[in-house]
Amino acid sequence: MLRAFLCVIERELVCIYRYGSVKIDENNKITCFEEKKTGVSKGYVNAGIYLIKRSLFDSIKEQAVISLEKELLPVFIKKDVFGYIGKGKFIDIGIPETYRIADKYLCKEVK
Repeated sequence: MLRAFLCVIERELVCIYRYGSVKIDENNKITCFEEKKTGVSKGYVNAGIYLIKRSLFDSIKEQAVISLEKELLPVFIKKDVFGYIGKGKFIDIGIPETYRIADKYLCKEVK
């Protein structure tokens, strides 16, 4: 992954219906990001952690309001973008119920 412009931390889940998925090839190169689909079970999800080469941002105007997921990732994926499959705990903080679970978990782990 030394040549990667972007590395996205992924997590394999047995039930991904709430999330979009990340498709990777045999070398962990990301081939696409897919939106949520009903009926999909096992797969890889974007854990929301990125390692990004600074040069990828050179073409973006300073102070521009942009969406990483909607505007940048589709462009970045044309370069060398790889996934790293994490093995640690995954807690989605996108909804209030799971945000509270993450808060309790992290407060317990920090003490």
